[in-house]
Amino acid sequence: MPPCCWRRSSFASHASWKTFTGPPYLSVTYERLQPTYPARGSAIGTTTPTLRGGVSEAAETYLFRVATGRDAETGAVVSSGWQASTTWTVPAGVLDDGVTYYWHVWTRSAATGPVRPYWTSSFRVDLRQGERKAMPFDTVGPVKVNLASGNALVGIATPTFSTVGATVGLGLTYNSNAPSRGGLVGSYYADDNANLKIDSTEKPALIRRDTQVAFDWGNASGHPQALPQDHLITTWTGYVTVPVAGTYYFGASVATDDGVSIVVKGTTVLSSWYSQGAATPAYNKGISLSANQRVAVSISHADATGPSAMTLWVKGPVAEAIVPPSWLSRSNDPLPTGWGLTADLDGSFTRAVVAESSVTVFDDSGVAHVFASTGSGFASPPGENATLAWDDEGLLTLHGDDGVVYVFDASGNVASAVSAVDDRSPARPVYTYSGTPTRLRSVKDPVSGRVMNVRYGGDAGCPTSVPAGFDSAAPTGMLCSVEFWDATSTKFFYVSGQLGRVENPGAEISDFAYSSGRLSQIRASNAADAIAAGLRADDATARTAIAYDSAGRVASVTLPAPTAGALRPAHSYTYGMCGPYTNPACPPEIQQVGSAQVGVAGLTTPTGWARKVNLDAEGHVVGDYANPLYASPTTNEWGPGDRLLSTTDPDGY
Repeated sequence: MPPCCWRRSSFASHASWKTFTGPPYLSVTYERLQPTYPARGSAIGTTTPTLRGGVSEAAETYLFRVATGRDAETGAVVSSGWQASTTWTVPAGVLDDGVTYYWHVWTRSAATGPVRPYWTSSFRVDLRQGERKAMPFDTVGPVKVNLASGNALVGIATPTFSTVGATVGLGLTYNSNAPSRGGLVGSYYADDNANLKIDSTEKPALIRRDTQVAFDWGNASGHPQALPQDHLITTWTGYVTVPVAGTYYFGASVATDDGVSIVVKGTTVLSSWYSQGAATPAYNKGISLSANQRVAVSISHADATGPSAMTLWVKGPVAEAIVPPSWLSRSNDPLPTGWGLTADLDGSFTRAVVAESSVTVFDDSGVAHVFASTGSGFASPPGENATLAWDDEGLLTLHGDDGVVYVFDASGNVASAVSAVDDRSPARPVYTYSGTPTRLRSVKDPVSGRVMNVRYGGDAGCPTSVPAGFDSAAPTGMLCSVEFWDATSTKFFYVSGQLGRVENPGAEISDFAYSSGRLSQIRASNAADAIAAGLRADDATARTAIAYDSAGRVASVTLPAPTAGALRPAHSYTYGMCGPYTNPACPPEIQQVGSAQVGVAGLTTPTGWARKVNLDAEGHVVGDYANPLYASPTTNEWGPGDRLLSTTDPDGY
């Protein structure tokens, strides 16, 4: 019996119908776009990964979206915008070390419009900073090179004193691959009731780091999956540092009906919170700023309807220009990028980074400890006994393995570090934190009464006599001196905002220099003494030099000449094969293992290297050729949480 007829109407209207004969049928096209790199749940050794989403025959353009929320849509979010390519490299400065991110790829075609993917993948950024026991290191003078990541690790400390409970002093650790904390934090809101203000019930739809405030969105939404086209409010917060002293004018160029407000160092320098048009920069009030001193900046921008744009400008002692990324920073840390600070030389935690699915706590050497959210609390990292929880005041509290209880403020800085008061640790040093932002102010030994006071730029007690060639004062909020109970002190001096000198009591001087933002030279205290005594020339041969390759990994470390005119000891490094730590730029399909080789100046070997290590995908050493004459390596087997399961020497034992 032939089938009866059937009818179809248009989607837009049922006013017209068309009759068909024959059996009805349904044609369904399934979107099969899948992530190809990074692998789901993998750890990657870069903050600028290239994401690959495969190819969809039905799609014409793609939109990559990365977020801290498990749905890849919420939390701190960044997206690529619509593009034809199926790969996208996350911009520098967006991702943080130790944080798990979730991502997926929207597709779009003329027939379907935007299509949200049914899948979500994830990856964790792990730069392998700090002195991680499971990582392979090569030590050359004051520098420890991580052969898995190419990171240079350098440490320096103030004088220490022993107490019954711990060793007390101030320790500084440098990691060359520490990500920059530059830029401003951008928070994007949908102004649903169009009242040009952020109501208490309105939450940001998008939070991200913007390296610069220079946007022209036109008539479109900058983030169509998170924000509407019109009625938007955006705020940018952080700090600005100017290169020379003087009176600065900060202004803005915006679209026709946009509003803008700029506050610098607590002073409103521009307030035009109404519909307007400023295709050229508009300025109002000037403000006096010192060179290399960080000051708080807050910018608000409102878009009503139509085109939207916002660009932050500056003029004054410098030529009129868009405020460059190098002037901006997200946080007011006590030391420049790369440097970390601790007062407990037996080990301590220094800061926390909160995301939707985890909290990452960094220790004093820069190692990231990731506490995954369980919904009701946090799971400790594998192999660790420290516990993390929210207290009654909404602050993160960490109970360390050593009995110290750390409380982190809303910015992730340590607000207090207190030893558990019991019969096992009644003599632990007392650490006092205070101020805004929170800073370590003093450490006291409760047994002897000795106190170590810590000063920061802007405090009374900072050095007033500055050596030639250094900034006139430490940047505001940055470490400037440590005062001991015996009237001695350690002083810290800066060059263009970078840590340039540490002077311990007795004129023990260590100097540091930088190239392209990375530590490149170290003049140790013994070299400074030899130069002061006239025994050595103050030139490059008296310094340790660190060179980097195009990927930012250590390429060589060259020590000072032992005597004037002598050959300089040096180690060189090459990173072979492909792996997420040794070479993140390799094609993802072969990013499984890696290797690194160490060369020693003046040493000739049959293999061309003095040491070679083979690495697994997590950066662990699975084969260590410590002697180039051995045909077989020392092999290791690893378990979760950097746990060493077995070691076999070259003889099979």
